[in-house]
Amino acid sequence: MYDTEEKCMELAEKLKKICEAKGSTPYKLAKEAGISSSTISEFLKGNSKPRIDTLLIICNQLGISMTDFLEEREAVSYTHLRAHET
Repeated sequence: MYDTEEKCMELAEKLKKICEAKGSTPYKLAKEAGISSSTISEFLKGNSKPRIDTLLIICNQLGISMTDFLEEREAVSYTHLRAHET
């Protein structure tokens, strides 16, 4: 079974890595996606768990599937993401 606190922190770290690979930040992503900075901030700090609709918005903005974002292994090649932007 999942430790929800631990899994959310892993997702927060994954979000940071993906944003960095795309030359962005979670806060810039949130602004572009219409998510409040406080929502992202609380998620990144581990103070809240994102709702499913928020995760869908994040994934859409990043151009990745929810499956790739939630997978435990590093399914997403961050370099690959950056290469497809040009």
